[in-house]
Amino acid sequence: PRSPKVTKGHQRSPKVTKGHQRSPKVTKGHQRSPKVTKGHQRSPKVTKGHQRSPKVTKGHQRSPKVTKGHQRSPKVTKGHQRSPKVTKGHQRSPKVTLWG
Repeated sequence: PRSPKVTKGHQRSPKVTKGHQRSPKVTKGHQRSPKVTKGHQRSPKVTKGHQRSPKVTKGHQRSPKVTKGHQRSPKVTKGHQRSPKVTKGHQRSPKVTLWG
């Protein structure tokens, strides 16, 4: 997923963030959102273990609101910036999924 505004490194965007941040939309690392899936997630739209939901995939899923690794959301920044919308560190967005 490469959005026009992705941040790579430690950013704080409300849409995507890689590392440990708390973005309301996505976050990879240690996040805990209702739509995030880490290892074995249990979201109503995510599948845990080996399930095949029509909305989520197991392993590396690509939600329209999640990003993994270096995601690029339209609200993320790259490098170590601190946007008013991005967060770095351990974020917990409701729509994030982390693969770690």
